[in-house]
Amino acid sequence: MAASFIFRGAESVGIREVHTFTEFTRKIKKSEELTLDDRVELTTALYHLWPDLRTKKTLEIFLEERATENGRRTP
Repeated sequence: MAASFIFRGAESVGIREVHTFTEFTRKIKKSEELTLDDRVELTTALYHLWPDLRTKKTLEIFLEERATENGRRTP
């Protein structure tokens, strides 16, 4: 019964976020460099898993940085 509760809990958060968190945790442990897009993806997953104002602010900073970067890339 406890396992089904845990599974339903993970389902409500979203399995995708758990996989994203796990994937990037492995990359970080291997000292692989994360791109800005990686950081946005990881921080988004973290915010969905553990909502926190600091995580939200970090995500906003990364999104702003990405928007600024994309603005510099003119076709």
